[in-house]
Amino acid sequence: MFVSRRLAPSTIGALSFALALSAAGTVVAQEGKDARIAYFLQGNTSYNQASAEKATEVATAKGASINVLSGDFDPSKQFSQCQDAITTGRYNAFVIYPVDGAGILPCVRQAISAGIKVVALDSPLGPQFTIEPQVEGLTGSVLFPEPDDAEASFSMVKKACEGKDPCNTVYIIGSRAAAYDAAKLKEINRLYAENPTIKLVASGASDYSADGGLRVARDILVANQDIHVIFANDDDTIIGVEQAVSDTPLKGKVALIGSGASYIGVERIRAGRWFGSKVSLPQTDAEIAVNMAIDAVNGKAIEKSAVSVPEISPVGPVVTRENADKFEAQWGVQTN
Repeated sequence: MFVSRRLAPSTIGALSFALALSAAGTVVAQEGKDARIAYFLQGNTSYNQASAEKATEVATAKGASINVLSGDFDPSKQFSQCQDAITTGRYNAFVIYPVDGAGILPCVRQAISAGIKVVALDSPLGPQFTIEPQVEGLTGSVLFPEPDDAEASFSMVKKACEGKDPCNTVYIIGSRAAAYDAAKLKEINRLYAENPTIKLVASGASDYSADGGLRVARDILVANQDIHVIFANDDDTIIGVEQAVSDTPLKGKVALIGSGASYIGVERIRAGRWFGSKVSLPQTDAEIAVNMAIDAVNGKAIEKSAVSVPEISPVGPVVTRENADKFEAQWGVQTN
């Protein structure tokens, strides 16, 4: 049985430590010596673990200090963490993967006013899901903007639905509290309206976990057996969905579409078990964001302050069987 890939608070908490610069450090390690970074993540997931680990690695290599903070998908908690980080005076750089980009904006403004460099990671800081800065003084953004994100996922749905009229689909979001999910859901609903032969027959929220995907899919499949496509906002969810489908007569007949292009996801796409997955690059994003923060603290010019994930992906916005061999996953559980 597949188990949830959500991490216990102690797991990501173990990543929350300061990394001191060695007296015998190299020239590279001197580059970030003045940067003290607070690294805010949405919650404890395997995706965020990969991001935190890469951020820590990059900060270590450059002699910066970093503290990883999980918001546990609670906007109020993350807002308080942001305010506390300003009050302590310990940090001169924030990298923020916001639970609620609009809700945390007042704290972002306070941080910038206090001289703290701020970088948006994976989700924008502001009410609009755009890569462009929505607050004056923002150092940079590294993310997959809307409507590109939703259009990437729905492009696979449309391809999987070819020749089916109607094409019955299920859409599973990750968290009802996350602004990312709300923004993507809005765009997905627009795309359903523009493609009337593709029907949304059921939906749910998985808490970004395999257990959640299993639970939601089992509930949906009890009442719906005429389903052609199930897609979700993360690969962990589809791991659970696949298990639920395999226990029904629909096994092998439903196109499964994830998001994030995890190790397991890409492996199963190559094997033909999944139709595809939207690209995510948590390690690359973390490296770019941390380097932006370090450069900004040290007064270096940021060569490119708005980085769109599809533009830096080796295969574009989605991984399918046609290009999976050209893509190297960056997160999740490795099976070999």
